[in-house]
Amino acid sequence: MSSLRAHRGVLRFAGQDLFEFLQGMITNDMEKLKQDSNPILYAAILNAHGRQLHDIFLHRHPKDKAVLHADVDKESLSELVSLLKKHKLRAQVDITDVSDELEVWARFGSGQFPEGDEWPIDPRQQKLGYRKIMGENDKPTADAAFLEPGSAPVETEADAYKVWRLQKGIAEGSEIPSGEAIPLEYNMDGLNAISFEKGCYIGQELVARTHYKGVVRKRLMPFEMTPDSAGEVAAGTELTASGEKKAVGKVQAVAERFGVAHVRLAPALAAAEAGGQLQVADSNEGVTPFKPDWWPEQWGKEEQQ
Repeated sequence: MSSLRAHRGVLRFAGQDLFEFLQGMITNDMEKLKQDSNPILYAAILNAHGRQLHDIFLHRHPKDKAVLHADVDKESLSELVSLLKKHKLRAQVDITDVSDELEVWARFGSGQFPEGDEWPIDPRQQKLGYRKIMGENDKPTADAAFLEPGSAPVETEADAYKVWRLQKGIAEGSEIPSGEAIPLEYNMDGLNAISFEKGCYIGQELVARTHYKGVVRKRLMPFEMTPDSAGEVAAGTELTASGEKKAVGKVQAVAERFGVAHVRLAPALAAAEAGGQLQVADSNEGVTPFKPDWWPEQWGKEEQQ
């Protein structure tokens, strides 16, 4: 279990127009938040060219239907607030930074929760665990911590959660290059972040065109490093493959022996299926890419089909 305060901030949305306003801003469908089965909604906010600017988790307030909380990347929080206020116009929505009062927590691991414990499941993938916004008086204690099999309750650090997340090939926040990333190439279509049935939102045209074209040639993919290669790999490092003249992709984030890279799928999947490696540019070291078990079977095979 880990507090994500160091990396995630919290915004408070309130007002009678908040659902309508956010519906036109985010890639997901706000109507889902009105259903009891969806206490958290994950989405992206795009620019007019369909490039991702921010990722955002919208948390339904447990008591007040006219209030939502959002957990967002802390580094870009002020930019996000400025963007939202720019588009707010006359909508009756108040947007307040409440990061000093509330913080984001994640619960993860292979254990089970104590009976009667209620935490919302991470909306991206159930395998990630659970995610919740809490105030000072609600912070979990050791007695309420995530229970690993056969062990006493423990609290892990935020770095351990990052390793857990990257091992599953999932980036968030500043790990997704703002203003450059195409949402489908960062697997947002597989992370329950996009509705292809809702009405218009900013940047929708490119997302819809890419989706209905049916072929995504690049995606974010996880890899594992050897002890020798770990020191050679950092965000921004280029990866190459045997027989490829151009770089296969670029590393976006690393934590301990795992990382994620934005890669061309054909050579990266070929290496993964053969148990091979991608080479670290300007180095003799390599990393081993692998396909997460949550990926749809057709990813990377669209052109064949």
